[in-house]
Amino acid sequence: MKRTGLAILILIVAASLSYAQTNQVLSRNAVGYTKITCPKGGLVLVRMDFESMDGGDLHAEDVFGDQLPMGTLIYHYDPSLGSYVTDNKSFAGWSTNIIFERGMGFWIEVPDTAASNEYQVYMMGEVPDRFTAPTSTVSVASGINQIGYTYPNDVYWTNTDLAKNAAMGDILYWWDGTNYQVNNLSFAGWADPNLVITPGMGFWFETSLSATNWIEGKPYTWP
Repeated sequence: MKRTGLAILILIVAASLSYAQTNQVLSRNAVGYTKITCPKGGLVLVRMDFESMDGGDLHAEDVFGDQLPMGTLIYHYDPSLGSYVTDNKSFAGWSTNIIFERGMGFWIEVPDTAASNEYQVYMMGEVPDRFTAPTSTVSVASGINQIGYTYPNDVYWTNTDLAKNAAMGDILYWWDGTNYQVNNLSFAGWADPNLVITPGMGFWFETSLSATNWIEGKPYTWP
């Protein structure tokens, strides 16, 4: 999967643009974006990293606008339904079936009839800060979940509370643009202990545990 691997911050106060080499957010009152490359005729597994700027629900029109061509599909797997919820872009604009929330994973599929070979997508919003999101929660169902980390920050998978509290046999699947890569938990630990979850990266998590809440603390100092 092609992906920038950085969430870019744009300050809305009088301060310089800051994003450290460690991917630590250093400024407050910021909006930001994650850049995603979406190939023609391909699938990209991503997540939403930001909050709505006006505090309302985020729909496909808000997240993607006109950045993607007609016929693009967005899929989010809802474990309570046991199926995908889908949005599509038509001549009438985007459908509004999905509400995009931080930590929610979803597919972007650009049709193979698209005019360009790839599309650069900037998913924008307000950076979660110490007032709005000192901690963040993702609901995790027993079975399969299409989810992601809840902050625009690099994190080692094994440093997340989800990985630390997983059961033997639990599996993380991530998409490399062509195939799934598998990271499973055995008595020896996670198969890939060095896997880094990057901004905008969605994944599947399969667990045998009962439904739970995945809670993470904000990993950066500012905002």
